Amino acid sequence: MKLKEIAYVHAEGMPAGELKHGTLALISDGTPVVAICPLDYTYEDSMANLMEAKARVHMSSEFPTRNL
Repeated sequence: MKLKEIAYVHAEGMPAGELKHGTLALISDGTPVVAICPLDYTYEDSMANLMEAKARVHMSSEFPTRNL
């Protein structure tokens, strides 16, 4: 929500598992993609989804996290 308020850009948060269910079709060239990928059992699937999104855009950021 803060990204929308501060930068006046459209931003949506969604779980990585939902990316393949239509959301990927909304990503076009130039769409920023930011992913937070926890280093747990979902990491490989999340990164695979992110690589698919990266193939569609030129800008992306990944933030791997640590298990605490």
